[in-house]
Amino acid sequence: CELITDEPIEPKLAVSKLKELGIASRKIICEKYIGDFLHSKSFEEFFISRCGDITAAASNSWCTALRDRLWQDYDVPADCLPWLLSLAFALEFFPRPLVIGDCNRFGNSIIYANRAFCQLTEYDREEVLGRKPDFLHGPKTETDVLKEIEAMFQNGGDCHAVLTNYRRAGGPWQNVLSIATMKDSSGALRFSFGMLGQLSKD
Repeated sequence: CELITDEPIEPKLAVSKLKELGIASRKIICEKYIGDFLHSKSFEEFFISRCGDITAAASNSWCTALRDRLWQDYDVPADCLPWLLSLAFALEFFPRPLVIGDCNRFGNSIIYANRAFCQLTEYDREEVLGRKPDFLHGPKTETDVLKEIEAMFQNGGDCHAVLTNYRRAGGPWQNVLSIATMKDSSGALRFSFGMLGQLSKD
């Protein structure tokens, strides 16, 4: 508590402040740092050094291995190949659960999920890819939050909320969820980037 303020505070208030800090940090990661890196010269140099140009990437063994982490039935748009492959590389061992969805697929189908997501939800990657995120919903999932998320996918922008989700074995957990939508250079919605966090184990 003393790390958050100069004076001791009540535990419930401390949890609330930690929740706010967590959501704010996820928002910064979604909106700034990843985007800045993907548009930087360093990213371009990194991708070319590992994959060569886009036309050569399909035959590169390193890129093929990364492609296998994406939904196998997903036809990756050519202009997004470097972006998606680099995210699959960078996020695979990231400690926070992360998913990428395609806003143009029905229900924002998941095209990538990292290992932390699979560990948290207890689903294997093969069980997740290509599905709508509603397989995590259950009896206590908040419908008002779902409506807020649906509106975000229709209008763009981002959403930060706490949502009751369910693991593969059926146990509920409080998901501190941050979602940011990503647009291409023409302003069209292309992808969503979701970061999950567990508020409690109840």
